[in-house]
Amino acid sequence: MNILHNDLQLRSGKYFNLLSPQPGDFTLTDIAHGLSNICRFVGQSKTFYSVAEHSVLCASLVPDELKLTALLHDASEAFIGDVSAPLKQYLSEYKKIEYNIMTVIFKKYGCVYPFASPAIKQSDLTMLAAERAELLTEQDMPWPILEGMTAADCFPRILCLSPVKAKRMFLYECEKCGLEIDKS
Repeated sequence: MNILHNDLQLRSGKYFNLLSPQPGDFTLTDIAHGLSNICRFVGQSKTFYSVAEHSVLCASLVPDELKLTALLHDASEAFIGDVSAPLKQYLSEYKKIEYNIMTVIFKKYGCVYPFASPAIKQSDLTMLAAERAELLTEQDMPWPILEGMTAADCFPRILCLSPVKAKRMFLYECEKCGLEIDKS
């Protein structure tokens, strides 16, 4: 194997090509490991809160047939990080890379990307409202994306799990959705 400058070594030992991702280049455990170690809000929350836990909570808000899609809705972040929304709008190449990675992940696990169900976006926004209220410092500036929403719209409890526990919970929920968990 010839390792290129755009190859990322994963926890499993596999190499993931950021510009040409292939389904065999990563495992579900690689995704869970990455997401469980990435803090939401680029680490600017009151305490550590992982993208993996966020994804599990989003999945708890959708019907059963959409749970896997909700679990994987931020899966590309396992490989490219959680870029803040204010910065992401300026990164056109990032958006292309993210799209390509998401397409490969969703195809590998039998989901459709981009996801068409408004329930996925709604669960993400509901969790954002709850996370903002519970995990971010209070401030007066409104977030237009959350207009009309309150933290009361969200019933799952944010636990701020350790990366190890968030990874286990993410993989457990994936298994409940019918995915086989690799042993890497």
